[in-house]
Amino acid sequence: MLQYVGGDYHEPSTFSALKQALGDEQEHEHDPAWDAAEAEALYDLLEHMVVPEFYTRDEQGIRGAWVARMAGESMALLTPRFSTNRGV
Repeated sequence: MLQYVGGDYHEPSTFSALKQALGDEQEHEHDPAWDAAEAEALYDLLEHMVVPEFYTRDEQGIRGAWVARMAGESMALLTPRFSTNRGV
């Protein structure tokens, strides 16, 4: 997952970065300008990264970029945090 910082996207390297994909981690109360900026960043991320990766398939019908992102990034970051090892 990409993190939107200062008008550009960056790859997060920790779980805390992963959960803060948009915004600046500050509370902005009811600021319409900030809401509009976050909405624009979200729609931009969806339009240019998420949707194309999800819907683009190879000749065998596999969503290669999407599978690579889910397996390579999300699972690697989230599995240690949410595995059953925590309960043992």
